[in-house]
Amino acid sequence: MDLEAPFDRVLAAARAGEGWALAELFRDLHPRIRRYLTSFAPAVADDIASGTWIDVVRSLDRFRGDASDLRALTFSFARTRLSEVRDMTPLDEDLMASLEAAPRIDAPVPASAADLDAVGRALDTDAALERVMSLPVEHAEVILLRVLGGLSIDEVAATVGKPGRAVRSIERDALHHLAIVATEERTTR
Repeated sequence: MDLEAPFDRVLAAARAGEGWALAELFRDLHPRIRRYLTSFAPAVADDIASGTWIDVVRSLDRFRGDASDLRALTFSFARTRLSEVRDMTPLDEDLMASLEAAPRIDAPVPASAADLDAVGRALDTDAALERVMSLPVEHAEVILLRVLGGLSIDEVAATVGKPGRAVRSIERDALHHLAIVATEERTTR
């Protein structure tokens, strides 16, 4: 977290209902959560983000941990709310068709192509998000939690309910695919 004050001080003040502390937490967490939710559910992202923020505020008294733990908890709340909305929403046939048509990761990749920084530098934020969202949903979610959420492999694993080894594999496959796409685009220009 990029908080102006030390996290422990901000957390204590937020628990006491201090507006400045709640605002500082909100400024740090909300844009990340909103970007994540907008990637998966643009039509309801603001509603889910608002509900997520309410969950965060309600949990502050019981929360134990550091800034990274709070970020992980926040993304867990967002993911749960997103799943609830998905469960209540009838399946969109166009969306399902696009998910089925999403590329699968099976092409061999040169070792140097898996460098996340190189891939990230090649794309601006919107183009990067568009590219990430072209991945299978599970892959896109892992990348967004790692990049937007700043979550560790273990935190992502806990959030998505998969072993860390599986999350590492998903991340590696997703990054390989993104690197291939970026390399192909550079060679066709």
